[in-house]
Amino acid sequence: MEKGRKLVVDGEVWEDSKGFKSVHDEKPSASLRGTSLSKVAKLTLQELSKHFSNITLELPNPVASLYGWYGWEFDEINVRLDRVDDQGHIPLRCEVYYDPDHWSNAYTIADFGQALQEVLANHPEFPLKHFTASTGWDGVEGSARYEDTIEHVLLLEKDLLDLSKLAEDHLDDKQALEFYASMGQEPPSPRSVYVQFNFPTPIKSACEQYVLYFGQFLSDLGIQTQTELAEKAASVLFSVTPIDATQALGQIRDALETYLRLPFLPEFTATAGQFNDPAVAQLRANVLHLQSQIVLAKSVLQLKDATIRAKDAEIEFLRGNIDLRGYVARPKSHEESTSEPLITGIVSVKKYTLKFLEFDFPAILRKLKRVL
Repeated sequence: MEKGRKLVVDGEVWEDSKGFKSVHDEKPSASLRGTSLSKVAKLTLQELSKHFSNITLELPNPVASLYGWYGWEFDEINVRLDRVDDQGHIPLRCEVYYDPDHWSNAYTIADFGQALQEVLANHPEFPLKHFTASTGWDGVEGSARYEDTIEHVLLLEKDLLDLSKLAEDHLDDKQALEFYASMGQEPPSPRSVYVQFNFPTPIKSACEQYVLYFGQFLSDLGIQTQTELAEKAASVLFSVTPIDATQALGQIRDALETYLRLPFLPEFTATAGQFNDPAVAQLRANVLHLQSQIVLAKSVLQLKDATIRAKDAEIEFLRGNIDLRGYVARPKSHEESTSEPLITGIVSVKKYTLKFLEFDFPAILRKLKRVL
């Protein structure tokens, strides 16, 4: 290690890594990310233990890229190389990092921690257990064998992502029940997709109209559903129930993720204009209507903000580039493995591209058909 905690290996400075060593440590600790991970991918924990007492692996495709917008993330795996047990196992600890400044969830930090515990209790197939970190925040702990490689350890990210999705769905179910109970109503169906929104007042009506059109969007893709919008105070609960009981809910959630992105992708309107099918034309009209209402609302807010101070939510809307996904209480999960197509031939999973999703918009538009 050099000054500034740079990690130097065989005379080469590993720019993506940092090293730490106090006067009391026999071996240094290291934080590895980026290209450094590929350099050690084939090394075993036993080999690394000769040089380090502790290493932190920053996840190359962190769950943060899916959930960081909402104020929490699993973004690293801590490997205690100095704590091998009698069976040759080394603890892997993954603490949840919470960002209160970007917390935009209807649930609390304590609620999320409780959800993690309940999901792990109900899913013993996960090789993880819950713990409370010294920070008071939540975390999960697994283990690896001494002879496992770093490449193998990084596979834990898949478990973290699956756990996160189940925890979010668990919270979704509880909040949907509470939402409907507070209004004295029964929820539509246990086989429904629920999404809670908190839209800014200036564009609330336009956003609700756009969200409701999602049912027609699915119909044009060949998926028949029933949709419902329920309101309580500033919250809107949107539910989608497939008519076909065999329809995978994960595909509906992922189609909604795609649909919410459409108005905010600059190439969409021009691409949609190249298609003549009524389904594409109506979708394009709905996108353009929402975009026009956003422009109008921003101009009104600019005038309002010039004279009096607007509400905080409206100021944030005025300053930022609006994205409907930013008003979702939480991101939705995929029922299926993330290696599978979400909508065959249209949307597939690809890390680093639009938060795990790669979109082929011409293919989406080609698949949209309206039977007259």
